Amino acid sequence: MRLSVIREILQKAPVSSGKLEISPGPNAYQFQNIIEFKELAGYLKVIPQFVAIVEALEQSELYATAQNTLTTNNRKGSEIAKLANSLYTGAVTLLAMLRVAIPEEQPESVAIKLPDTNNLREIGEILVTIDRTLTQVIVDPRIQGEVRVETWEPGTLWILIWLKSLTAVNLVGRLARSAALFAQEIARWKVINSHVKTLDIKTRPWRT
Repeated sequence: MRLSVIREILQKAPVSSGKLEISPGPNAYQFQNIIEFKELAGYLKVIPQFVAIVEALEQSELYATAQNTLTTNNRKGSEIAKLANSLYTGAVTLLAMLRVAIPEEQPESVAIKLPDTNNLREIGEILVTIDRTLTQVIVDPRIQGEVRVETWEPGTLWILIWLKSLTAVNLVGRLARSAALFAQEIARWKVINSHVKTLDIKTRPWRT
């Protein structure tokens, strides 16, 4: 998952109001604000880093109640508290880090995922191909496009390319969708052709 997508999810999540209120006592733990915490957890579950924590919480007593408060024994309460604090602290910390590390995407930009390879020459050839392809399409007085690297997402294979104009972005989007549909049709006809050849092989012994 792209880091910018994770940041967008975290910014929409009710982080400020979703903290689970935990009150440990001598014999039991009491939890409050459960409903809003569950709402927050629902947002966070789609983020890979938080999947295991949310799934563990879903198996706890916290998700066995529909109430906004819960009292449970120390052992179970301690486990819930550790998971809930880890989830909330992780979300707050990750959001703060991504706000600094990942700039806001401009509407005149497109995101491109590079192939998963550590071959420097191959990466260089891919970047040259991307530049050549985009330049041929959008560097035109009518399009008013420009190809420029806006940012690399740290830790991922995504690169953000600034195209200068929304017209250029829309054109690239249409071409990408057309290419995807064309690739699907090619794949479909390959399957059909393979199936026809199989039928031909099966029926051939009975021909006269």
